[in-house]
Amino acid sequence: MPDRPPNRCHPSSDLRATRHAWRRLTRLLPLLALLWSLPARPERLAGGGTFTGPAAVIDGDSLRVGQREVRLHGVDAWEYDQTCPDRRGRPFACGRQAQEFLDRTVAGRTVTCALMDRDSYRRFVAVCRLDDQDLGALLVRAGWATAYTHYSRRYLPLERQARQERLGGWAGGPDRLPQSPRQWRRH
Repeated sequence: MPDRPPNRCHPSSDLRATRHAWRRLTRLLPLLALLWSLPARPERLAGGGTFTGPAAVIDGDSLRVGQREVRLHGVDAWEYDQTCPDRRGRPFACGRQAQEFLDRTVAGRTVTCALMDRDSYRRFVAVCRLDDQDLGALLVRAGWATAYTHYSRRYLPLERQARQERLGGWAGGPDRLPQSPRQWRRH
């Protein structure tokens, strides 16, 4: 049906139509706000949610795999500028060393990542492997990352071992615990 010209005899009909359009729009706004606030869902990837590519380190727990920015699932590495106490209680650059450890480990080699989610920064969150080794497990076991129990408890036994052996950021021992990366980011 063709559009009818506005009724020039009754100017209030234009006003009614405008009000009606605004009412419909305002009913949609809460729905749009709800959709916008939902967490991002992983995109569908060929190969059942896995992707493979050359890895470059962004920071202690993030990589660029091909063109994708990836956050390692279930781990939280010491932040780049963060320090941790050594065996004598002196601060050392545990954040830089965490990043260097990951860089030496992957060094441009090809990794395979299993997609888990997307984070609030729209990065892929994945469990990444180099050959048959889980990169998150390597970081936590060496003491260069904590088990990020807010998202997964998978690496908690490895963190306990690293703490007990005073590896990486846990070098200060139980009397000189470092601030968790999460706490450090808040300050």
